[in-house]
Amino acid sequence: QFGNFLLNTDFNTSSIFFNIEENKNTINSFLVEFNFKNPTELKIKETINTPQTKIQKIFLQKDGMYLTNQTSPFISSIKNKLLISYTFQSNFYLGSSKNHELNLISLKSEKYGNEKISQKLEKEDLTDFLSKLKAWNSDISYGPILPIHGTEFYFRIVKGKSEEINPFDGVLYFECFDKDFNKISEEELNVVDKDLTTEYFSSSQGIFIKRTSENENLLKYYKLSVNIK
Repeated sequence: QFGNFLLNTDFNTSSIFFNIEENKNTINSFLVEFNFKNPTELKIKETINTPQTKIQKIFLQKDGMYLTNQTSPFISSIKNKLLISYTFQSNFYLGSSKNHELNLISLKSEKYGNEKISQKLEKEDLTDFLSKLKAWNSDISYGPILPIHGTEFYFRIVKGKSEEINPFDGVLYFECFDKDFNKISEEELNVVDKDLTTEYFSSSQGIFIKRTSENENLLKYYKLSVNIK
């Protein structure tokens, strides 16, 4: 979660951006800004109309228990730009961290699907919820869009659908975007490891992809070097 906190932060304006859902039955959510220089005020900057969020959401509310899947957006503040993307779809929103006007960027893939298959509960019980959640998590997943350090290009890692019990068995793909966020390539990563996630960060040393670990106190990463010609 600390990594997501840094991803959402605009250090030039001392602001953190995050998402608030109106309620579980609506397609609207709100882009909210918290500024350290004015900590007593939260600013609602934009209403995000996301019909796919409601379609993709799986939730179980029973006996005082509320369970759901992860449909909250990735919010990246990069070079005065705001990028709002979702793990369940290829499309994302692009705006400015100054005026916050958001535009939908539609993208298609030639090698994998453009969104997860939505899963609906057939029974209001925990067994059916866990079954649908497993199917949803094993489907295609999109990571956040980040800059490639030292260049004007951006990237995103996509996990293809897993056919195994392990949801991380899916093939990994590397998407590359130019400075205007036009997709210029999508390549399969030749990685034999079956424990890589769609959590990662970019630095001057390369791209580091988080690996699963049985020890919660141990962080493991796979280092990916990118050369753009």
